[in-house]
Amino acid sequence: MAYIRSRKFCCCIPVRFGVFILSILGFLGGFSVCIIGWFAISQLWKHPLPTPDTVGLWLHAALFTILTLLSVFGFIGCLIKSRNSVYAYSNGILITLLLSIASGSYSLWALFHENSETVISNCLNGDTDGVTESICKNGINVYKGVTVAVYIVIWLLMIYAYVIVDNYVEQLDDEMAVKETRQIVNSISQPQVTVAPIAVPAYASYPASQVPPGSAYAFSHSNQSYGVHRGNNNIV
Repeated sequence: MAYIRSRKFCCCIPVRFGVFILSILGFLGGFSVCIIGWFAISQLWKHPLPTPDTVGLWLHAALFTILTLLSVFGFIGCLIKSRNSVYAYSNGILITLLLSIASGSYSLWALFHENSETVISNCLNGDTDGVTESICKNGINVYKGVTVAVYIVIWLLMIYAYVIVDNYVEQLDDEMAVKETRQIVNSISQPQVTVAPIAVPAYASYPASQVPPGSAYAFSHSNQSYGVHRGNNNIV
């Protein structure tokens, strides 16, 4: 009997367990971020943001909402081994990754093209001492570097997550192929034989007392019995 070995990641963890954990983390993380994002969007009329920040906020809120919904597909598909659900989750991660790269690139572009003097002025808030000015200038550079690093780490994790889920999809494909092959082999090794009905003589279908006239077996008649007088007065 053919056996499909479970694929692993991180050397020893089954990919099915990886999909299970990823779907839970994706749902919890995506749900938290999208709630915060939509709440921030609802407050824009009170606290307006610059256009680049507003666009980035909308993109991230929509992106993590999609990730939350797709994580549900991944969780259900992992539990019931539904190839279609896991495949949808895999494609969703890939689409989310591409959208994240697009929105993240836009956010980084807006960050690095923002007027640094305005940001430093807002940070100083009227202070003129050299220590505060140095902290504000260095803080902006650190913030930019940390933002870039965070985006890169998130993208690498999403790529690895896609690889794990895609491997589980391939494992489900292999299991389905083995199952279909086993069914075909069983149907060949156990053919369905149709037995033709055997013709039964009419006289064998009835008791001797109920045999229809003209259809009975000739020697089953009472005058053919042992010990009956014949016409020549002989007893048979």
